[in-house]
Amino acid sequence: MAAANLTALRASELLDYDRETGVFKWKVDVGRWGRIKAGTVTGSPDFYGHLRIQIDGTLQYAHRIAWLIATGVW
Repeated sequence: MAAANLTALRASELLDYDRETGVFKWKVDVGRWGRIKAGTVTGSPDFYGHLRIQIDGTLQYAHRIAWLIATGVW
């Protein structure tokens, strides 16, 4: 995965992260023609149960995005 291409600023622009529940929601309309509306909970599990979120065409693990948003670094 190209995790280093995603910045904390970009992640914060797109996603709202609730530190208490661990839930990610989109801040903006995304997807093809904006079909996924702002406020929609995001993240889908992989084979092992780890949540992944597609940002700018790249799948990212949700726990890594949470770390990025919380600390500002990978």
